[in-house]
Amino acid sequence: MVHITPKEYLTDWIEKFVRYRGALSGSAGIEKKDGMICTNERCFLACPSLNFGDIEKISENDTAVVTFNTLENFDFLLNHWGKLKDVKNLTIYFINPFSKLDKKWVIKPHVHDRICEQNSLKKGLRSIFGMVEVITYKQMDQL
Repeated sequence: MVHITPKEYLTDWIEKFVRYRGALSGSAGIEKKDGMICTNERCFLACPSLNFGDIEKISENDTAVVTFNTLENFDFLLNHWGKLKDVKNLTIYFINPFSKLDKKWVIKPHVHDRICEQNSLKKGLRSIFGMVEVITYKQMDQL
């Protein structure tokens, strides 16, 4: 059995996801640049653990960060919401390939912050987070 790192798994997931979406929409081609996978519309960055070092790589272009649906990544989202909501072009995909429920959930903090009521933000985010089972480090070791 070949073991891959969580970052390699996410990169492979992004490539499959982008190719599938491209096949549906008729758009062509992906390009790897600066550690990201890019299409004409958006760049995707594999980030197993959310951190500002990776998020700072986001430019003026529409960029998506793909991460695992862990409690740590969700806590990062909650604890740093004030900064994340200010990154206008940020989309975050939280995935768990082992989930028996949905496999991913997606959020654009800048947009979500503008349309949600602040007093119910955390409750609403927890509800979305719960649609995909939490992935454990033991499961990540099985990638």
